[in-house]
Amino acid sequence: MNYTKENIEKILYEGENEQVEFKSVIRDPLLLSKVIGAFSNQNGGLIIVGVKEPIEIIGCDFHRLERILERTKAILTPTPELELSKIEIDGKTLGLIKVEKGEGLTFSAGGVYERQCEFIRSMSPEELKNKIVHFSKPSTQDSLAKAIAQQTKIIEELRDDIKESNSFKSKIKNYLIGGIVGAILSLILTLLFAG
Repeated sequence: MNYTKENIEKILYEGENEQVEFKSVIRDPLLLSKVIGAFSNQNGGLIIVGVKEPIEIIGCDFHRLERILERTKAILTPTPELELSKIEIDGKTLGLIKVEKGEGLTFSAGGVYERQCEFIRSMSPEELKNKIVHFSKPSTQDSLAKAIAQQTKIIEELRDDIKESNSFKSKIKNYLIGGIVGAILSLILTLLFAG
């Protein structure tokens, strides 16, 4: 679909929904794979890059977006049909990533996701089971669905742990411990070489 300035302005006015996601900037192919996978596993959708909420057009670096999208495609299995385009609004470039509905499940970094309203969530074992049609034995479908859902949960928990360990409070504690150890070593070296 060729988007016009009028189409995009109307979409911006209506806000995010089950088929529209706004991003101010995209730096992480893993996060982008999650959004694309969620759209592909639902009804498709449109990611508009260069929009800050509440709605403010800030623009994007389109060439950087192209590079990140190429890296993201390598993460998705299978890669859904994608269309990248750009449009100028108020003298700023917006990146548009159109995601088609997939024919089967799209696996992204960390698991299998779907879009609900304007949120992305991991699919439950039952939902995965209902979507998996390539396996003949029901017991295999159950096992696979549970394994994928568990993997997704574990990965999400690990990401949360990493975010927590990179928090300011955690870093301050590490700096204080490092400072104390450094002071003790400095004192020991001073005593050793001063005498």
